[in-house]
Amino acid sequence: ALSITSRGSPEEKLKWAFELYDIDGDGLITKDEMLQIVDAIYRMVGSMVQLPEDEDTPEKRVDKIFHLMDTNSDGKIDLAEFKAGSHRDPLIMQALNLYDGLV
Repeated sequence: ALSITSRGSPEEKLKWAFELYDIDGDGLITKDEMLQIVDAIYRMVGSMVQLPEDEDTPEKRVDKIFHLMDTNSDGKIDLAEFKAGSHRDPLIMQALNLYDGLV
């Protein structure tokens, strides 16, 4: 995983990230699956990061992501929606490129 996040192409990184959020491996990310991962991330970073008010809880962040990515409003994000939404959110792409060249 570290190899993909440090040397993989943007498409490989997006596929890896999608699979991370797709906990049950059914090819779709539900709000519950995303909330589990986002909640864990928020607990890890704690108060080290000052977040905007519309993202200051895991639930708010997940709602914002789903608003951006769930283009057919079915309550699930497939890989195509995830990739398209990620390209529209510079923070997601920046996070995926954080470890470029380290390994």
